[in-house]
Amino acid sequence: MLKTITLLLIGLFISSGLIGQSQQKSWKEGKLKWEDFTGTIKDEGGFEFRYNLGYSTGKQKYGDTSVVRNTVKCYMFKNLSWVKPEYKTDLNLRYNQVVFDIVEIHKRKIQQAFDKINSTSVYETEFNKIYVDCNNKINDFSAESNGGQDSSVIAYWEKMTSVEIGTYSFQEIPNYKIGEFGYGLWGGLGTGFVTGSLGDHFSPIYSFVYGFDFSYGQSMVFLNAIIGGAKIKQDYATDLRWSKGSKATVALADLSYGYTFINDENYKITPFVGFGVIEHSIKNPNNKTETLNMTDFKMSVGINLDYKIATKVNLIPEPLFGIREKTETSIRARLYVTRARYFGDMKGLSINFAIGICGFGNAIRLN
Repeated sequence: MLKTITLLLIGLFISSGLIGQSQQKSWKEGKLKWEDFTGTIKDEGGFEFRYNLGYSTGKQKYGDTSVVRNTVKCYMFKNLSWVKPEYKTDLNLRYNQVVFDIVEIHKRKIQQAFDKINSTSVYETEFNKIYVDCNNKINDFSAESNGGQDSSVIAYWEKMTSVEIGTYSFQEIPNYKIGEFGYGLWGGLGTGFVTGSLGDHFSPIYSFVYGFDFSYGQSMVFLNAIIGGAKIKQDYATDLRWSKGSKATVALADLSYGYTFINDENYKITPFVGFGVIEHSIKNPNNKTETLNMTDFKMSVGINLDYKIATKVNLIPEPLFGIREKTETSIRARLYVTRARYFGDMKGLSINFAIGICGFGNAIRLN
């Protein structure tokens, strides 16, 4: 009995616009059935099983975590696979299922290899190497089973592939270790007020805030800046002169050290202490080209509360250093206090609150 099987391995995914999802069947959707072979019957041979093995860059979402990787897939083309009625035997179906199992095994081998590759230049090489091995396995199976006519050989390969598939289970998010060094930036909007005699002269400020984060383990270094505006609440006339209703520019900057004592799936809380500068600037009402500045350097304290809203794990190494990265996007609330003493009658606390978006990343190493 003549049996012809055409094995089509396609390296790149075919656009879903050409072949819809309804015409594809993945291995995880269950075992093959003759009802899956819906293609036009050809004159030569008794059946034809056609499938795809390929990869593309994509992003999968698992809960709040997105994983970016080169994803390997294999699936059957139902509308290109066909069978003549007299060939719809249990043995022929089992033969095709073993072929599908072999391809699934090699799909998983490729995925595991891809998730450990440290250079983007070797993806194609690794794919082709395992692709060839897949073809060789299918050829071995075809030869040993006499084209699917030997039921005992098919039973042996069914058992062997079942065991091997279990050893190459797919991990949605591979196990990884986070590097000690981290880096991030953030920006947002804030408000603040001053107390004491400063509060008698200046209204609350509304500001734009931004900064950079650096970490090593639980230790954090923050470089932050605030720039905003306030109004003058009353006249002031000494060495400096300004009048009620004028506008003042307020700027703060600080370099601080923090220690993260909570860092779980949802929250990251880091108190900090540092050294900062605060400045109030007012245009000279008698000379618009001149600015009246008051500056002071003081210690600062505060706390950052980050609420994590998204995590991304990028398993594709960047081209230059081969680094994989985990990034977290958070809503950050920041409370920051410093003391200003410009003059004996111009002093007080500056209490500031800001909320914004923070992005923070760590290099990761797969286990």
